[in-house]
Amino acid sequence: MPITQNPPLPSEVALARIIVSKAKEDLRNLKVKIAELKLQEQQLQNHLHDHERIVFSINRLPTELLSLIFLLAIPSLPLQHNPPPATVQSPWLVSQVCKLWREIALNSQLLWSFPIVFPTTQSPTQLKLHLERAGNTGLHPFLTGSPRGRYFPRLLASVMEYSPQWVTLILSFDWTPLQDRLAALKGHVGQLKELQIDGIWGEESHVALGEGQRLTAFAVTPKLRTVKVRNVCEPAVSLLLPWHQLTEYRALGTTHEHLSVLKLCPNLVTLDLSFPTMATIVKDSPIQAVLPHLVHLHIGDAEFLRVLCLPVLEEIIIQRTDPAGNALLPLLDLIRRDRPPLHDISLVHSVLVTPTLISILRESPTITALRIHVRREDTAVVDDLLGRLTLKPDLNHTSMAAPCLAPNLTELEFSGRGTFDQARFVSMLESRWRGCGCAQIRRVVVRPTKKAALTSETMQRLRASSKEGLYVSVKAFSFFTDDVVEPS
Repeated sequence: MPITQNPPLPSEVALARIIVSKAKEDLRNLKVKIAELKLQEQQLQNHLHDHERIVFSINRLPTELLSLIFLLAIPSLPLQHNPPPATVQSPWLVSQVCKLWREIALNSQLLWSFPIVFPTTQSPTQLKLHLERAGNTGLHPFLTGSPRGRYFPRLLASVMEYSPQWVTLILSFDWTPLQDRLAALKGHVGQLKELQIDGIWGEESHVALGEGQRLTAFAVTPKLRTVKVRNVCEPAVSLLLPWHQLTEYRALGTTHEHLSVLKLCPNLVTLDLSFPTMATIVKDSPIQAVLPHLVHLHIGDAEFLRVLCLPVLEEIIIQRTDPAGNALLPLLDLIRRDRPPLHDISLVHSVLVTPTLISILRESPTITALRIHVRREDTAVVDDLLGRLTLKPDLNHTSMAAPCLAPNLTELEFSGRGTFDQARFVSMLESRWRGCGCAQIRRVVVRPTKKAALTSETMQRLRASSKEGLYVSVKAFSFFTDDVVEPS
């Protein structure tokens, strides 16, 4: 009914009252329906959410698998100088996501077996709860931070209470102020298998410790097999450890320090040695350490090989060699002297010399894997190597025209900033993949930089071989970080 300027008639007023009353009633009914629809919307949303949880892959995983995934969230080496608060690390973090994840975290004792003792971001109450949740499982504590912190003595006392359960221990702090406390561990670390000391011994790195200040807590450790030492001012040999038990040793030190330790470790199986400076060893130096059980060796200076006897060596990684000369000669001399059954050779940032490299492969016919870091100046050497690895059949295609170099080679990896003849590389792979008289190369990894990227023709030929069963992986190589990123 339209509104007029004149006063409404009585009949119009009565009609208007009826319309207003009906409109108010319709509005009330509409609000009731809206409330019902909102309730239905909420119910439908809850129904959808409940069923979406079933659809999501993460919620279809069994609890055992989820607990293993949670373990991957624990850093193998936490940030030593400033680790994040424990509440934002696994298992505390995953236990705050949802009810299901909290139940899984609380029921997984293994998830709580990696406590980080860092006084800046941790309270004694929290650490105690963490250790209690680990139950009777083996512990892998990581002790870092300042030992003079307000809470550190209490934190250390809490974790030492569980020392009979220690399996792995990482010390990353100046322990001399707490020497008396740590000495109480002697005889109470019967389950300890791995010890890592990553910190300065003494307040000043150049101050040697007296006999009474040296770490003696791990002199009686019947199960200790692995020791890792770095960033210390005392020679590692001054540690009172059951050296004869060790099967794995990793350390940074001088030639003299390494030899002092190796003479005490006849049962080593794995060895990783780094050097702060170039090793200075005379070419005809006598053997000073015999390691009859060593199988895996990662060494930062090939010259150190001159004083080692390694009769059963199977895998060697040479990380750095003297850029001024033929630094692979010590490896060749070791092969000719000890005749080790080498299977895996990795040359990282090593100077490549054609005669020496070819002789190494010829003198070690058992080699199955060869990994080479190709530098810019190594192009000619690598091209020559590829030509020598290529099988050349005779006219009847029934046998090889020449003896096969590295007849058991099944894995090949090239990485670095240097280039090589890609056509010769693919031809070599095809000859050893389809040829006869030697093992097939079944796995190839190429990690070039952008400037040394593989051409489209090379990629096409590699894809053809991969369809026949050859495993081919082409990844990007970053010189500074050595990160590997799959290309798009």
